[in-house]
Amino acid sequence: MKTCYKIIPLLLMSWILLSPATVKAQNDTLLVQWLVDDELAVNALYNAIISDTVAGGARANLNRVYKLEQGGFYYNTERIENNGWHLRIVGEAGDPNDEFANPPMLQLEHREDGGRADKILTAGGSVTLKNLIINGKTTLGDLPYEIVRFNAANANYHIDNVIFEFAGWGIIAFYGRNANITVTNSTFRNLLSLNQPWGGRGMSIWTDVNEVFIENNTFLNIGGFAVQLEGGTAEHFWFNHNTVVNNGRQVLLHSLYKDAYISNNLIVNGFWQGEGSEGFDPVRLATPDLQYAGMMAVNTLPSAVGLDIERIIVFANNGFHRDQVYQDYYNSTSGADFPIRPQPVFNERSMNLMAEYDNMIVVNHIENQVPGLVTAPDNPQEQIAFIQAVRAGESANTWYWDPGRDLTEHYSIQWPLPENLSYTNTTLRTAATGGFPLGDLNWYPAEKANWMTQRAALAEEIKSIAGPAPEVTLVASWEAEHATITGTTDQLEIVEAPNLQIAEMKGAGFIEWTANIAEAGNYSFSIRTRVPFSTGPDRAQKLIVNGAEVTQFPIGNEGNVWTDIVIENVALNAGDNVIRIEPSWGFQDFESVTISDGSGTVAYLRASQATLDAIALVCGGDLCASGDEYVEIKTGGSIGFDYTSDGSGSYVLRITYMLVDGEKSQDVYLNGNLVQSVDFAGADSSWRDVDVTGLILEQGSNNIEIRGTSGPMFVDYATLFKIGTATSIGNTERPDGFVLSQNYPNPFNPTTQINFTLPQTQDVRLTVYNILGQRVALLADGLFTEGLHSVQFNARDLASGVYIYRIESGSFVQSRKMILIK
Repeated sequence: MKTCYKIIPLLLMSWILLSPATVKAQNDTLLVQWLVDDELAVNALYNAIISDTVAGGARANLNRVYKLEQGGFYYNTERIENNGWHLRIVGEAGDPNDEFANPPMLQLEHREDGGRADKILTAGGSVTLKNLIINGKTTLGDLPYEIVRFNAANANYHIDNVIFEFAGWGIIAFYGRNANITVTNSTFRNLLSLNQPWGGRGMSIWTDVNEVFIENNTFLNIGGFAVQLEGGTAEHFWFNHNTVVNNGRQVLLHSLYKDAYISNNLIVNGFWQGEGSEGFDPVRLATPDLQYAGMMAVNTLPSAVGLDIERIIVFANNGFHRDQVYQDYYNSTSGADFPIRPQPVFNERSMNLMAEYDNMIVVNHIENQVPGLVTAPDNPQEQIAFIQAVRAGESANTWYWDPGRDLTEHYSIQWPLPENLSYTNTTLRTAATGGFPLGDLNWYPAEKANWMTQRAALAEEIKSIAGPAPEVTLVASWEAEHATITGTTDQLEIVEAPNLQIAEMKGAGFIEWTANIAEAGNYSFSIRTRVPFSTGPDRAQKLIVNGAEVTQFPIGNEGNVWTDIVIENVALNAGDNVIRIEPSWGFQDFESVTISDGSGTVAYLRASQATLDAIALVCGGDLCASGDEYVEIKTGGSIGFDYTSDGSGSYVLRITYMLVDGEKSQDVYLNGNLVQSVDFAGADSSWRDVDVTGLILEQGSNNIEIRGTSGPMFVDYATLFKIGTATSIGNTERPDGFVLSQNYPNPFNPTTQINFTLPQTQDVRLTVYNILGQRVALLADGLFTEGLHSVQFNARDLASGVYIYRIESGSFVQSRKMILIK
């Protein structure tokens, strides 16, 4: 282990600012030295970046690369920022054979007065980070929240070969919409809360992003989630060849992937905490398919994102193992009021959804293979003692694992890393696509070198597992209360929702309204807000009017208590005024803004009416509605939606509804003709979706109508999607002449025929998997001649359910689903 005790006295005595000797430029690369005359240069990197800005704020060199020295310690008292330009920080790679040749480390130092910056880096533009150690502790042992934050929209973030260690909550977070995120060859370790079960995250994504690419990384001792994507979704999500060891809760806390490939990963002790039901809300307690959280999840897409039929979801070649010591812990709670239950990979809701669509596949799912990790954390009893104390409301000791390192010396560094997560299990060593080891291939340098030569082809093989999905376009949406409603009050009425929607601010983005004011003057603002937590420091956010900041308004931490913050004498213009709230610090909810003068209210601005950027709109109580209103449709009433199509085609209408007195059947008409009698099913008192498929709209004007035929039901809104031709991600076209047919009969009991066609003589492997990805039958494995072949599958020993059959023949790989009903 390398420590830097030798430089602590220098830190206490010296504050060396950047001098010309601390940087050396070579074309676009600027070498930033961490020592000057054997003395530490605090803020060397920060000052190098600041000094690279010319008069007027322009950058001296837009292609600049800040090169950091091997073995270096780069301490910053100030926050590094880039506004609109690409920041590149690249270290010299570390040498694991030399304890003094670590990758350069970045860490927050405290100023002479004890203060410090809140972040190492806040990104307002694209960023590249490579060959670094980023220590989430400050030099005095503080654990700042999300010490690296990426805020820029439409930016590209590249992280390669970076070690992230120590964070009480999260260490890196992404807040910029539509970003592309690439994380490769990196290590996330000892990211642990001191007092909460869900604290400690490898990476947090708080908004809608375009692409997330996570490959060949290691996540070791993560208290909460390896990857968290909340408050948004990902258009494309790739999680391939990663090793996750000792992950407290969900491995992937996200369920709204548009297209996702989760493949070739090794998960050891995922969701080791288990879960009791003491923290369940009433809705979850009453929902059978949500009794388990699961390590990973796939949920139905909201209408604003798309339809499930257009998604491509692949879980392939993933290995899962949980050590017996955790099962012993669960068993020890069996007599408790809320026993702790081990978590499956997928919960029932996820499995049911994936069973419904051919383009959602689980294949080669491997469980109960003991990996035999070479050098891994050996302190499970500390983990269990921690979660027991937290659940009991007692003080807890965290469960860092860093043998030989004095964790009270916050300047210390561990190099080389003590863990070796290669393993001895021969099955797992060849279980990945192409016969490579599961997990992070950096633990197998020779195999990784070979894998790199085949990387593109192996990626295409993964992408080819699922069949093509149709192209879906959202073309229109309507709030029911603003549609054409017909009928007497006995047949339908507009209802105000019991609770308003609220804007949930998490540290980035903005809430914005346009308020039309009759007369210019000074007005009073009443901002209805709350803090969702009852611990931590006070929050303070910014009120901005017509582009100018008016004030920062503080709010205490009562915890889920609504408070009206009154701000007097806010100047407004006659006509339109842009009212914006931006975050200064901390999570905070907003319900409304009321603008008034001496005569009363002149504008009432609800969160549901605002323009939101990187901020989620959520329900502020038990029952809300989109637009804060909905329509109760009764027998004889109708709700009509008008749409002008630019061409004939197939459409799907999604209706968001709620039952109040049992299941109903209502009629859907298209251009005056009955199309379907639609069954609206489910439990009362919660919003649900039903998709009306097969609507053929003509070019020009069309009217879609819901007619009440069987009593009362609530309708919130409707969304119309146009269904195009099937597409797929990547180059997944079938080679000419290959065909895998749908089995017949389907559903079946207990036998069915599977046909396939080959253009030439070659090897064929035909395998059947259950919905969990476990192999249940090998139907063919050998040489087949050119032409049509038929194989019988007998499922007499299997339970009813959905099964997947998969053919592999040279470059041709395809899967289909079949249903066994006994």
